[in-house]
Amino acid sequence: MKKIFNLFTFLAAILLATACSPEVDDLFDKSSSQRISEAINNTKDILTTPADGWVMHYYGSPMYGGYNVLCKFDKNDRVTVASEVAGKDSTFTSHYKIEQSQGVILSFDEYNDIFHYFSDPHNPDKNGVDGKGMLGDLEFRVMKASADSIILKGKKHNNRVVMVPLKKSTNWASYIDAVQKRFASMKYNIYEVVIKGKSYRALRSHHTISFTNPDSQDETRLNFVVTAKGIKLYKPVTIAGETFSEFIYSDDDKWVDANNKNVVLKPVVPPITEQFVSANWYFAFSNFSAYGQRFWNMIKPGAASMGENIISAGLGTELINKNKGPQFGLTFASKGGEGTYWCQYYFTYKIIGADQISIGFEGKGNGNAMYYANNAGYLPCVLPFVNNVNKKFVDRVFKLETDNLKNPTYIKFTEVDNSENTFTVTRNKVVDFFAN
Repeated sequence: MKKIFNLFTFLAAILLATACSPEVDDLFDKSSSQRISEAINNTKDILTTPADGWVMHYYGSPMYGGYNVLCKFDKNDRVTVASEVAGKDSTFTSHYKIEQSQGVILSFDEYNDIFHYFSDPHNPDKNGVDGKGMLGDLEFRVMKASADSIILKGKKHNNRVVMVPLKKSTNWASYIDAVQKRFASMKYNIYEVVIKGKSYRALRSHHTISFTNPDSQDETRLNFVVTAKGIKLYKPVTIAGETFSEFIYSDDDKWVDANNKNVVLKPVVPPITEQFVSANWYFAFSNFSAYGQRFWNMIKPGAASMGENIISAGLGTELINKNKGPQFGLTFASKGGEGTYWCQYYFTYKIIGADQISIGFEGKGNGNAMYYANNAGYLPCVLPFVNNVNKKFVDRVFKLETDNLKNPTYIKFTEVDNSENTFTVTRNKVVDFFAN
């Protein structure tokens, strides 16, 4: 009993000493407002310390890739900004603020031409969906702030943005110039991602490279930001047990991950016919000759009767139904009051040579496409691409021309047996088919 009493006396003494500890008193001496004020001041000190500012790897929606944004913060709540999009000779200065809202918030709360490029719902280069843009944020939660990096999270869209300090004496114009030159060196549209000797055909669109695993039909998107050395992915990717997060440029056009030589990125320059069938290309009504426009005009009454409009249309290979995988054909979106409906008429093709292709149609499509064919008279829209002879669809043969085989921005189609039937497709999506 005496031993038990002594034990309780000993524990009580420890608890009493702990309760009187000055460190514990200090912890509770600081009010909530004091702790918030310290966090805000600490964040501002970190932001304003680097002599030449920070490089922000800015992502709106990761599906559009990341971009370099250079930022120099001053003590008077002003930030000067430059970016690879605006070019090496453009800067813009505006107001910023740091405040508390369930943690520290960094806000770019005054119009800034460079930042608003990513948040504008009507992106000037038509990146993203019109009306939504690239889904960029202007308010960020500060998840981590230290002298070597700052990690932000978009308050509205939750996209992760990383900032690292620029090395002392970094010239902004030279930095952006190096990034732009590196991006120019990789302006191929088609790549092979080689993982442990197995190749996956991949397509580049802006700052994203995507490919589909033929076994699982799963799509992998490599969203990246360009650096002076190569490209850095939004997050590490693991395929077939191999993890990779960046590719370093090589003069032999074999880009490798800095830490994993089992993964290689190689550009491919196939004939224009192969480039066409491996991607989806877009067009507007104005891209067709009068011969093709008359068929598109035939679907206008049906669209009007349903209160709908064609907002986007393309030709090539597109993934509409994951269960069926990517399909080659005519893809378009019909938009009405209740929503947007993606339609696809399945075409066949035969590559005849480096610059000729035949296109066929067997009267099939996805559910939406066949619904509009039967209820809105949309089927004539296939006739610029295939002929209708005695109520049977007959292949048309086209000759293809482009501006740049390495990085084509458009392809012009001319029917071999009917030179009046021409149309042009582009890599950039067209919004509002009939208005353009």
